[in-house]
Amino acid sequence: MKSATSQRLPRRAIFLMLCFCMGLLPGARAAAQSPTPSEIHWPEANLTCTPNGKVFRCSSMTDGSTVFDDVESFSVQGSVAIIDIHGKWRIIDAKGHNVLPGEYDFISHFDKDGPALFLLESWEKNTETVEGVCDSSGQILIPVKYREVHYIPAAQRFIVTQNNKDFLFDANGHNLMETGFDSISKPFAGEKNSLWVVREGPEEGAIAPATGHLLIPLGKWLLQSRGPFIIAEQDDAQGVFDHDGKPILPMAEDQQISWWEEGHLLIVNTGSGETDDSYALNADLQEVIPHHRYAVMKPYGKRLAIYSNEKWGLLSPQLAVIVAPQYSAINELHQSDNSLFLIDVPKQEGAHQYGVIDSNGKIILSPAWENINLKLLPANTPAADGDKRADVPAYYIVSKGQRFGLLSATGDTLLPTEFDSIESLDEDDPRLVATRNNRAELVDGRTGKQILPPDYEELSLLDGYSDLFLAKNSGKLGVITASRETLIPFAYDAFVDGDSLEHTLLLSQHGQTHRFTLIRSNDHWATRSTTQDVLGLPCDTNPVVNITRAKTTECYLPKPFSHEQQVLDGSHNGLLREATWPSLLLSQTQAFIFLGEFATAELPLLPNTLPLCRDTKGFSILLTSKSSQDDPTLCQSSSLHRLTFIRTTPTTLHCNECSEHNIPDTWIRYDMQAH
Repeated sequence: MKSATSQRLPRRAIFLMLCFCMGLLPGARAAAQSPTPSEIHWPEANLTCTPNGKVFRCSSMTDGSTVFDDVESFSVQGSVAIIDIHGKWRIIDAKGHNVLPGEYDFISHFDKDGPALFLLESWEKNTETVEGVCDSSGQILIPVKYREVHYIPAAQRFIVTQNNKDFLFDANGHNLMETGFDSISKPFAGEKNSLWVVREGPEEGAIAPATGHLLIPLGKWLLQSRGPFIIAEQDDAQGVFDHDGKPILPMAEDQQISWWEEGHLLIVNTGSGETDDSYALNADLQEVIPHHRYAVMKPYGKRLAIYSNEKWGLLSPQLAVIVAPQYSAINELHQSDNSLFLIDVPKQEGAHQYGVIDSNGKIILSPAWENINLKLLPANTPAADGDKRADVPAYYIVSKGQRFGLLSATGDTLLPTEFDSIESLDEDDPRLVATRNNRAELVDGRTGKQILPPDYEELSLLDGYSDLFLAKNSGKLGVITASRETLIPFAYDAFVDGDSLEHTLLLSQHGQTHRFTLIRSNDHWATRSTTQDVLGLPCDTNPVVNITRAKTTECYLPKPFSHEQQVLDGSHNGLLREATWPSLLLSQTQAFIFLGEFATAELPLLPNTLPLCRDTKGFSILLTSKSSQDDPTLCQSSSLHRLTFIRTTPTTLHCNECSEHNIPDTWIRYDMQAH
């Protein structure tokens, strides 16, 4: 059965990302806007601010008189507050006086330990945002003229970007560098003593954040700041520098070096084969795990895997033996407070028996399986500060002798090892499709309970829906609901395409394509079908045009795909990624086209809205993410790649560069007014 999701990714993924970035989807609005509190109290200023429609009104707690009105945003930061009035942001003190005048387009608090610092932004016309920094007294520490400003609170330093160069500023806003670098990498854990890696062209070096001085000279090596050390890699050699930039382990090809953060140890593995050796140094360069105790060591979060006498075990950060060397392999399966590890106990030459232990060595799954697949699902409890919920073990799909079974996160049997296949429906979906003797059923992976009985030959989730399934029965396709209701009868030969945004589904029957519109009302599904214009009108199906309500005046179709059956055949034969019109729509200044629709197109990932440049012979579209609305000079640029369309007849265009990118070069005008 052709998957109901096999052709959805290119157009849908790009479009959804575009909508999210534009704030056109509900999720995007929720992510971009914090919930409005019912009331904000500012005791230091004796003020209470309450929502008044889309704005706040701030009144005195003493007599109720209005102190501020039409405040669009209000954020208290101790003795001062950030407010937005009519799109201009300022900082005021507890008496209502301006600490910083309202001349900025956005102000935010760095919200880190240390002194109260504020990021200031100005949005200059036809230029990118410029940023600067002030303190709670309104003193400008870094002028508002830089492309980006990042604050590293542990080091009390700023990384400031200007003219594609990064500079280092101290906490008082003083530039510590005469010349910047192409990039300054922020440290992983922000240790005060660690060096920061810088890059200039193909070379890397390291600076001291206290002074900005280059302590490790630029060279053609890769540098990684790890704990108090810098690990250097050049070709097949590795070495280590300390936090003063002095080499402590010379570059050598026979050593592999890593930093074990939880154990605060530098792990060094040397040699290969029979000469394997390893040792560990602490931050003071003392050898705490001596040479020849273990052949190999690998850090895994709170555990260190050790290899001795051809067996693997685990150590704690205190170097206590948690699991004595006894397994032929140990690999981390899931990292958490109690991590899970995949273990291997060979049964015979070339065969494996896999199991699972936790970080304390407790056996979760006995080593008896040929394959183990752990499914992680979001935890039931929300994460702190509204972050994404952490993934936790949900169940295991195991196999032995080409038969599959289902085990709980604690190792209990939920489904016996009797199935031909067990597959997850979707990434964060706990449901499974379990197939046995050519009959597929739907199962809750967390409990093993049956949701849909084994009445179907094949079963898959319809893309974009949580309760609709594409199923096959007696060799024919249909659509059912999660409550076993047959929504589309089992009468169709193949899945053609589907679009959950438009709530449409295309299925073929005896070579003819049927278009179904899926309709939901009061938690019940219904359908409407047609065999006419199953793809819709060519100029009405561009979702970007529809959602932005752009005023388009011209519509073109590539000649090989200018008729509905050609598009359907192109999708079936793999020439088009979807069964949808690959149309080109033009407004006065923009072109709307999904170039990724052509399966053989050789182009980078591009927006679906491109700048349009008209001339007397036709027009060109610029292959850039820039917008002509932001930069009216784009059309005059000779450095931007473009597709040039020359008018050969009143209704035909020839694209000069299209064939170079494996895109059709002849395009035909579709008369929008006639339809």
